[in-house]
Amino acid sequence: MISTQNLSYAYPGGAQMHFPDLQLKQDSSLLVLGNSGKGKTTFLHLLGGLLVPDSGSVNIHETDLTRLSSKSRDRFRGRHIGIVFQRSYFLKALTVEENLKLAMQLAGLKPSPEKIRKVLAFLNIEHKSSQKPQNLSIGEQQRASIARAVVHRPALLLADEPTSALDDENALRVAELLQSTAQENNSTLVIVTHDNRLKSIFQNRIEL
Repeated sequence: MISTQNLSYAYPGGAQMHFPDLQLKQDSSLLVLGNSGKGKTTFLHLLGGLLVPDSGSVNIHETDLTRLSSKSRDRFRGRHIGIVFQRSYFLKALTVEENLKLAMQLAGLKPSPEKIRKVLAFLNIEHKSSQKPQNLSIGEQQRASIARAVVHRPALLLADEPTSALDDENALRVAELLQSTAQENNSTLVIVTHDNRLKSIFQNRIEL
């Protein structure tokens, strides 16, 4: 169960932002829509423990992220949360497989070549495992980012504007891929975006 209550946050010198309460069951999905400046990415960062709210709580499997120390919150995020950012961030010196091994190590898990192979195969990029990320196409980099975010089977999978730069066909394909990958890994999926094309896929949605 993922839940939030009375979340608010303000950047220095900025107005206080208030966010809706969530109650999400495991293996469910939510689309968070809103125009630029509405606080979508801030909301995602609060859910992922990258920011600490000024008030309110974020509970993931009965753990309130707001009550953890910075170090404990980082450790919890590494083990239980996966994030697909707007841009792909990889260690360029490492191959795709090595980047996924590192993600597992940071989650406190023993790297498993078999688990890595399975998640890459599910995303249809197993044949790219020995390639450096910068040598992949944009679409392949995006799928590699998804693989890295789910290889440790997180309780919560977050995606920040994953389709904003894509045409209609590829936008829907990536959204469906995120949904199917989350289901495969029994993860709760939250996508934040201004992309109204995704309304056709997600019945559960809110607007900021």
